[in-house]
Amino acid sequence: MQEAWLEELDTEECIVLLKGEVVGRIAFVHEGLPVVLPVNYHLLETPTGIVLTLRTRPGGPIDRAPRAVALEIDGIDHSRQRGWSVLVRGSLRHLAARDNELQEHFRVVPWLPAEPDVWLVIEPVEISGRRLQAATVEWAFRAGGYL
Repeated sequence: MQEAWLEELDTEECIVLLKGEVVGRIAFVHEGLPVVLPVNYHLLETPTGIVLTLRTRPGGPIDRAPRAVALEIDGIDHSRQRGWSVLVRGSLRHLAARDNELQEHFRVVPWLPAEPDVWLVIEPVEISGRRLQAATVEWAFRAGGYL
């Protein structure tokens, strides 16, 4: 039997995983304590690199978040005890009126019925990920025992 192990994901694989999801968790410090909240997002490729686009309610905690944030996504297979996670650390910024062209490419579909109208982007500083590979279990029955 081979033991379970962790492997680092390269940036390209992390980006593929980010493109395949629409919900993540944004983390930041609020009133001196860490906060982690679910959020819809969309990865957008721009001429200068990638950004994660978000929309939220005015005045809510994400609207008032500080500039330094992290966004995390993951995939977990409970039955096989394996999974992966991707962490994006970066800078959160509100879109100004001059960013209308960027807003045209937003594909964030809010899940709340009220239309959020605060437009934000996370500009990644670091993207990292890892995958937990499950232990391989040898089959208890061998074909040689039946010959």
